[in-house]
This record gives sequence, C-alpha cells and structure tokens, in this order.
Amino acid sequence: MPTTDPELAAQLCEIELLICDVDGTLTDGTTTWLGPDHGWSQTYRHRDGDAIRALMAAGVGFVPLSRNGSACARARMQALGLDTNWLGVDDKLAALRELLVAYGVSARKVLIMGDGTHDAELMPHVAVGVAVADAHSAAIRAARHVTKAGGGQGAVEELIIQILAARAERA
Repeated sequence: MPTTDPELAAQLCEIELLICDVDGTLTDGTTTWLGPDHGWSQTYRHRDGDAIRALMAAGVGFVPLSRNGSACARARMQALGLDTNWLGVDDKLAALRELLVAYGVSARKVLIMGDGTHDAELMPHVAVGVAVADAHSAAIRAARHVTKAGGGQGAVEELIIQILAARAERA
C-alpha cells in the first residue's frame, strides 16, 4: 500500500540505497539450533525477496547490514544476489560510514530499516529511518516511519511497495 504521507513519499523518491538489518527485520528474529551438523536456521519470507529484486531492478540498491554473519544469513543474501560484506559487523555505525564510501552514495540518499537499538543509532545519520512494527521502542522513536507489518512478516515488502509507488507517482 502506498504511503499517504506526501512528505515521506517525497523522501522515498530520493532514496538510492536501502540498508536493511537482518534479524528482526528480514526475519522475525527467531533463530533455531538444528544441531552440530546443521547449525542455525532462520526463516525468510519469499515475497520480501521478490520485492528486493524489484527494488534493485528499479535502480535502488539494497544492502543487508547486520551483526549476524551466520552461514544461514549469508546463504539467503547470496541467493538474492546481495553484497554479504556487511554481515557479521560488530560496529554498525562504523560499517555504515564505510558502506557509504564503498557505494559512493550520500547519506542523504540512504534509508535504514531495522528493529533494534543498534539500528536506532544509525537512523539519525541517514535521510530516512524505518522501524518494523514490532521493533524495540528505541528504533520506533528514532524512525521517520514505522511499518504496519512486523519483522519477517512482510515489513520489507511493505516498505519497498511504498518506495516503488512513490517513484512511480513522481515519474
């Protein structure tokens, strides 16, 4: 559903890069131990992946930025053709600064989406901060926008639909 906030729609039109947390944003935050032979498991929503591909096809970059560097997270991001260099980072703010340089993009053209306190710390440093509906209260307070859907429940798809709709209306 497109946003009904014209100021947010204008901001979404200017986004060149969406930086997204993994645990609690692309997933619901649940991690399951499958044993020493299989490691950790997480569930990712297929339609979020389709939305990510549509966003990139429209010319907007998508980079996962997460403290989670698990094989499971890496495999999912690789399956989507995403840069996995920003998984398993301890200092998200330092990683954000490096990422902006690596991608050659201004922070004024970046949207951060997340659910936790580490994501909330990044939001003042970019154009738009978005929290998922079930995010930590610090992320909700720091965010410019809060999705209706929770992490792993379609929040990423919801936001991408809003970005693409705003860009289509501008065109």
